[in-house]
Amino acid sequence: PGLVPQGQHFHKYKQTHSAMGNRIDDAASGIEWLVLDDSIVRSHCGSRHDAALPYSAVPACMVKLAKASNLVSWDWRLPTAIELMSLMELRAVKGAVPDHEFFVDPMFALDSGYYWSADTVAGSDNVGWMWVVGFAKSTDSLCLASPGPRPMFGDGHLAKLLLVRSRPGN
Repeated sequence: PGLVPQGQHFHKYKQTHSAMGNRIDDAASGIEWLVLDDSIVRSHCGSRHDAALPYSAVPACMVKLAKASNLVSWDWRLPTAIELMSLMELRAVKGAVPDHEFFVDPMFALDSGYYWSADTVAGSDNVGWMWVVGFAKSTDSLCLASPGPRPMFGDGHLAKLLLVRSRPGN
């Protein structure tokens, strides 16, 4: 696809609020995102003040979040690195050099930082190396912190949670 004119997006988002955070349904991709409130992650998963966790704490955190949700079925999971990167949209910027930028829709209200993916690093000598995707604040939106996902050792680093699931009927 070419550049998206200012104010137009590839995604078709619809946002709803839940006790766990913001749920964002993307009709274009067929997936739904759950942007967890930091306070939920801190209270149920024992994370730091910025809601970042070591990867080793993620499985137990997911179990605790499922119990806290009081839902009959919990089908949320970590996104793949590709799914995380799919949040980036390209938009044209008139009069700027370069004349385009990548951004994440502000509806997600993501903080700068790294987010865990469900993808392990193939061929890694160290068990527990996971791919993370980093986002950084630009002037008015969130952009990729690096050209793509990067490997990060699970127990040696902290990253944040963003959950995803297939939309019902997909």
